[in-house]
Amino acid sequence: MELSRSRDSILQAVGMYKDRAHREPLRSNIPWVLLARCHEFNVQGAEVDALARLIQAIHGPVNSLQELLLCAYLRLGWEKQLRECVMRICVEAQSLSALILAQILAELQGTVADRRLACRLWSTQINTPGFAPSQTCVRLAVKAALHADSVGLAMQAYQSVLQQQWPGVRSGYWLDKLLIYGLALNGRVLEAFELTDATADTSDGPAALQTAHKYELLLRALSRTRRADDAVSVFEHVCKTMRPTLGMYSSVAGVLASECGWKEAEKCLKQMEDNGFMVPDNVWKRVLLGVARRGHIDACDHILAVMAANSIACSHVVVQAAVDAYSQMGDVAMLARWTGV
Repeated sequence: MELSRSRDSILQAVGMYKDRAHREPLRSNIPWVLLARCHEFNVQGAEVDALARLIQAIHGPVNSLQELLLCAYLRLGWEKQLRECVMRICVEAQSLSALILAQILAELQGTVADRRLACRLWSTQINTPGFAPSQTCVRLAVKAALHADSVGLAMQAYQSVLQQQWPGVRSGYWLDKLLIYGLALNGRVLEAFELTDATADTSDGPAALQTAHKYELLLRALSRTRRADDAVSVFEHVCKTMRPTLGMYSSVAGVLASECGWKEAEKCLKQMEDNGFMVPDNVWKRVLLGVARRGHIDACDHILAVMAANSIACSHVVVQAAVDAYSQMGDVAMLARWTGV
């Protein structure tokens, strides 16, 4: 490995590896390091080509040298080189196999910058001849687009799936739930609701469970973005067509507590109990945190008393969030109240 650190000795290292490749473990990173170093040092020739063929023989066929480099950077965790390689592929509009594309898209999900790069890569790939993504590719591309303010790109992929443009990729629950949640997070509430309603199936069996989960995701997104009125409207619609789930009640109670106050949240909790549900610990904590952020001391004390009566511990997360909120607001009285909880 020491020989691979210098441009002058990299080919010697490649030759040594070729001679002993049959004795190396299959999962060895040595060939990947050598290939990446050759590219870094801009070293080419028969030895490098032979190394690439050897890697392909061991790890399976790969379409191009660029794909081999991507595999190397993924295996080695060389993030900077990986992203530079992806950008180069975008500029040169090189096509990738579905397997490699899925691995790259999965890697580019962590930050907004990464997701934007994933969107750029996807936009490049869909315009290459013979593009044939897998379902995993589509799912990861849509996910990246929805979390990078590229809703149009996500909808374009959805329409392509509906029109069956890509062999082996069919629309269904896996894509619907992704879009519903993403659209709602991006403020496209009406589109999210219409998609949920259009794909709803309240008959018995798996379809009904999937429908319930879609509405749960929609309400979760509305709660996360604090759209109380929209959440109530969707919840009322659900109540007319099916029995609400615990997850639906949790989302609605949480957003009502944070945006409308304890009285509205209390009505939701009562309806929940009337429908045969016990209010779980996490819902009480969620409502408590929402009310705390509104600065309602009496309501906080009431909820804390209810929680104490039901042996529900007030978690560190809830207390710390309340303390942080009142520190920012400069509310000394509430800060003192919560510091003593």
